[in-house]
Amino acid sequence: IVHREVYCGRDIIAPNSTFSSEKVDERGYVPVEWWIMSCTQAINGISKDNEGITRIQIKDKTALLSTVLSVAEKDLMADFAKNWPLTKVLDIGGPAVQPSFSPANEEIPPIPCHVHAGMVCDGSCVGPGKVEAYFFPPLDVPPYNLKLDKVKTRLGFKPSVSREEVLRCLSEFGKTDSMYSLLSEYEIRPWETWTIDEKVVHAPGPWLTFEIQRPQDDFNLLAWQLGKRLSEDNLKRTKDEVQLKGLTDEKAVLEETIDWEKNT
Repeated sequence: IVHREVYCGRDIIAPNSTFSSEKVDERGYVPVEWWIMSCTQAINGISKDNEGITRIQIKDKTALLSTVLSVAEKDLMADFAKNWPLTKVLDIGGPAVQPSFSPANEEIPPIPCHVHAGMVCDGSCVGPGKVEAYFFPPLDVPPYNLKLDKVKTRLGFKPSVSREEVLRCLSEFGKTDSMYSLLSEYEIRPWETWTIDEKVVHAPGPWLTFEIQRPQDDFNLLAWQLGKRLSEDNLKRTKDEVQLKGLTDEKAVLEETIDWEKNT
């Protein structure tokens, strides 16, 4: 189970629906992602050794999957180890919030608006970024038994959005929800599947999601948590850690992480 600081869940894979003291770990993160047959290290602001790497039960002992593969790769994965994907279950949710661009309409928050463009090295993004495949399972069946109203997810920019607007919203990171208002909205429907290409902006909606992706944990957040604000004391540090991540400024984020043609 992987813990995150940027979003909550619906208490499906673990107690994770709020950042309350009884649900967070020692870092203040909640358990919202279940990584399956994973050899990928999770990247968080505060890292933990081997977070994200699957543990295999062997009789009365456990071993990291990466360790097992070092001695039995062919037995477990034949010739597919180099192309083995990362499979996740994402538990997305949390208390309803009021977006700054629509204060009269509460909504359960999505995963914060972000993009996958590769890892930042020497001030530039080095690809490839993550490509993700989503499946939305039905939730009105056991063991979930959830009857949800319409749930929306956000993907790509509205056709009228300009680069200048995106640049302005990047500069308002942690201060407003303006970036979310630029994204196109879609209703999540059970049994549907989606593919999210690298460098495509998205804010996955609050629905349990099965995800298969490239085995890496790269991301740049373009906006902070919907309906939440960062204090002045935390703003610069958080922006550096999760938005810039080694890029020089907002213009570099726009140019390096967002494929304009794919997003509009």
